[in-house]
Amino acid sequence: MTVTATRKTRKPALEAHGTCYLKATGNLALEQALDSGNALLTVHTERCTNYLVQRLTDPDGETVGFRLMKLTDYIVDRKVYDIDVNPGYGWQCDCPDALYQNRECKHVRALRAALASNGNMVAAPKKPEAKQQTAPKPAAKQPFCEMCNDSGKFCVHCYP
Repeated sequence: MTVTATRKTRKPALEAHGTCYLKATGNLALEQALDSGNALLTVHTERCTNYLVQRLTDPDGETVGFRLMKLTDYIVDRKVYDIDVNPGYGWQCDCPDALYQNRECKHVRALRAALASNGNMVAAPKKPEAKQQTAPKPAAKQPFCEMCNDSGKFCVHCYP
């Protein structure tokens, strides 16, 4: 006797709704607050959720991602999400919704919308194009003398 279990179908993703804001905390400009991790992302849906946002950069200063830390009443409950700005793949978050549902999560949508509303467009960088290697051009054939290894025009052995 075999038993087959049927899988429950998952609910389709809800349309993006609500509002979000990105503000600098303290007396910092938004760019400085993003670099220091003191930017506050507020997402208003059915309930209000706050995240501290930090921009992650490579040694050249290019944006490679963002780190969101969920603010809660208890430090134990704080969750950290990393959003990667991958070349060729767009923005990817490491939250369970993005990982297991294979869709763009609310963190990516909210951060992208909040950055755009503040005029900070961070596009996913393009894949670096592979440099085409050019083959060396073949040298023009010159007369060659087997007796003296002379490659000049006027060899003593060839041209008496």
